[in-house]
Amino acid sequence: SETVLHEVSQPEREQVEATEPFHTVAEGETMFGISFRYNVRLSSFMSWNNLTEQSTLKVGQQVYITDPASVAQ
Repeated sequence: SETVLHEVSQPEREQVEATEPFHTVAEGETMFGISFRYNVRLSSFMSWNNLTEQSTLKVGQQVYITDPASVAQ
């Protein structure tokens, strides 16, 4: 008997350039997924948003996807 493994396709994760300093968290999003999408280091993303690895994102939460120090006040 032959075992056949089928590749399960992942939803395509397209990287995009940030046009706003914030991202609004949608259901099912993770810190890693958001940082990957905007091509920023996870450590930077967590630092900008005062998050730790134990932090939980909430739907509707606004998070920085660029360095807040670079955002004109």
